[in-house]
Amino acid sequence: MAVKYHKVKETSYKLVTLVLLLVFLGLGAYMYFTRPHEKAEVKVAESGEVNGPKQVVNAVQGDFVLTIDKLGIQVPVIENVDGANRTAYDKALYDGVAHYKGTSLPGGGSNIFIFGHSSALDAKNQYGKIFEKMNDMAIGDVVSIRYKDKVYDYTVTEKRVVMPDELSVLDQTKKEQLTLMTCWPIGSNEKRLIVIAKVK
Repeated sequence: MAVKYHKVKETSYKLVTLVLLLVFLGLGAYMYFTRPHEKAEVKVAESGEVNGPKQVVNAVQGDFVLTIDKLGIQVPVIENVDGANRTAYDKALYDGVAHYKGTSLPGGGSNIFIFGHSSALDAKNQYGKIFEKMNDMAIGDVVSIRYKDKVYDYTVTEKRVVMPDELSVLDQTKKEQLTLMTCWPIGSNEKRLIVIAKVK
């Protein structure tokens, strides 16, 4: 009888230990999945204008930031980069994406031209593949720019592939639009992928 009692007691301890372990694992999983993780969150306060810019506080620092939620992109934009100067734009593309010198700026009412890498040979460049998934964008997707503490939203209206010498993509426009460009196909500089987004 004593042996049987000890076996029951030992089994009870094992069962209690297993239940407690499962409870602790469940609590740990609950706390992990419900606590806020270190993720860049955008806090937006409306400016009061119906279609106007919004005031924003953002985790990415700087006066000029491009955000494409669909692609998980939030990247600094380097302003007024000379697209004809290889040294200048190579340097800029180590720090983010580049705004083409001489094109409009957010709120300027014309064509804002921004370019970045889809693939880069230098593995040290954290922005070397920033536009790798740009071809996944579709008509209606939203692209946002924070510029000098205001956020401007643009809706994708067009996507096309052009030759590298197609300079009309830099032309100024009568209405504000955002033009994004990257080399295409990935791993090649044979052509350029262009995404155009108009004021939302």
